[in-house]
Amino acid sequence: MSFLGALLLIVIPLLAFAIMESLLPVRKALIGAGVVAFVEFSFSYFYFKEVDSFSWFSLFLLLVFISVAYLKDSRRVFYFKPSLLSFAFGGFLLVSHWLGHDVLLEGIEKYSRLLPEDKYLLFQTPQMRNLFQMTGVTVGWAFVMHAIIAAWAAWKLNRWWWFFIAGLGSYVFMLGGMIVAFVLVS
Repeated sequence: MSFLGALLLIVIPLLAFAIMESLLPVRKALIGAGVVAFVEFSFSYFYFKEVDSFSWFSLFLLLVFISVAYLKDSRRVFYFKPSLLSFAFGGFLLVSHWLGHDVLLEGIEKYSRLLPEDKYLLFQTPQMRNLFQMTGVTVGWAFVMHAIIAAWAAWKLNRWWWFFIAGLGSYVFMLGGMIVAFVLVS
């Protein structure tokens, strides 16, 4: 599954929950979000024939937050799941960088061999290697910032603002982190 596919695994259940919560009691909306997540996860598995660790982690967190929110009969508990996921992913990117393992760069080194020769050579240039190294850092910080703002949205805002900030905002922050990396390396 691609990183984009993994992010969709985050956004689609959030959107389903926001819609169902508008129409149903909280517990039924939570069950619906869990069913949607399971269907999407299953589709990804059967379509791509594999599931990456990020998707497994996201599904695990989703099930934990659905369970706790169901037991507490609280939508707010579920609202904090995207924040925790963004914080964990951003922290992972930053800590791995500080430990000398830039995971985006290592991923490119590993998987670029599967690309056509001209693309493979492009990813081996020092400029591209620097870009991916910097992107891991800037996207890591972007996800940490997203986690803070998404947590605030979970606590203070209504379901639709929460959805836009927590779900779609993850894409905006990630893109912002990539743009900052490009500017810093250029």
